[in-house]
Amino acid sequence: FLAQGLCSGFRDAHNLAWKLDLVLKKLAPAEFLDSYMEERGPNARATIVESMRVGLHVNERDPEKVKQRDAQLLAMQAEKERTRGENRLIAFRVPGFDAGFTAQAGTPAAGDAFPQARVRQGEREGRFDDIVGYGFLILTRGADASRALSESDLAFWRSLDGTILRIEDSSAGAPDLIDSEGHYGKLMDEYGCNVIIKRPDYCIFGACRTVGELPALMSDLRGHLSNASQ
Repeated sequence: FLAQGLCSGFRDAHNLAWKLDLVLKKLAPAEFLDSYMEERGPNARATIVESMRVGLHVNERDPEKVKQRDAQLLAMQAEKERTRGENRLIAFRVPGFDAGFTAQAGTPAAGDAFPQARVRQGEREGRFDDIVGYGFLILTRGADASRALSESDLAFWRSLDGTILRIEDSSAGAPDLIDSEGHYGKLMDEYGCNVIIKRPDYCIFGACRTVGELPALMSDLRGHLSNASQ
């Protein structure tokens, strides 16, 4: 009823694939794979429960309740048209992760989904994943994150094939990525941050206010992999 069956399967496969890749490359211990169930179990369960709830709503058999439901949906549709689509009839959003490979509790954006919007890089413009790809990413607004990280952190990031990109103009020079729709700038405003670390599966490891706080966030990320063989 939410069209999430196959979508959940894609999320399962994507969540496990890059983790298995890190383990096979000896960049993470085998125990790192345990985070798959920590993350996907509660996430998939919440989606199934919501889908069942919607199904019960759709398949209502009481004629009076059906009338009430239809009247409510028609009113919501009228409001949606009045506000030019700003209100959604279905407001369910697949939940993020509360455990697993995410920054420590209280870190902005930890476990949330990284959104898909249009960006431009050089002459190419398109959706974020088509332009940037699927690996680890540090996305900053303005400041150059590479200047805030130690040589050890940078070497570690390179070992993960991680990328560092900037949006917006800054004193550090022209941006690496143009936020065509202003979506990522708005997202950073919502989180009160200027730095986001994105995982390969387009979930957010965590965010921080400034690049000066990035080394601590990176230390947290490295801590999850601290038992990896070198």
